[in-house]
Amino acid sequence: MTVFKHIIRSGVSDSDDHLKARGVILSNYISLILCTSVLLLFVTRWLQHGIFLDSLIAGFLLFLSPIVFNRFAQTTLSRLYLCYMPVGFLWAVFISNLGDSTAVEVSMYDGLRLFLLAVSFI
Repeated sequence: MTVFKHIIRSGVSDSDDHLKARGVILSNYISLILCTSVLLLFVTRWLQHGIFLDSLIAGFLLFLSPIVFNRFAQTTLSRLYLCYMPVGFLWAVFISNLGDSTAVEVSMYDGLRLFLLAVSFI
């Protein structure tokens, strides 16, 4: 649990005011939640079709990078990255999977729409 706490508080110093510390901690939480959602997404895809390690590794690196940005005091870059990267990552994965599929089902578009809507609230 202490490792998790150190990851969440990465980028927060004792001299930071309450609002800045809260913003950094919140963006670190969101980043870890997105990493967990990528893991769950690719576990379910693995159960259905086989493993896709390239997208899993890319997703983890993309969604852990805001924590690294916060660590190096780049909070504005971290927040911008956290706002735009989930949509870009999902779009890239969706488009790459469209080329591999033989038939495009309506449920694929519904899943994309619901995920984009959920990520937009972040």
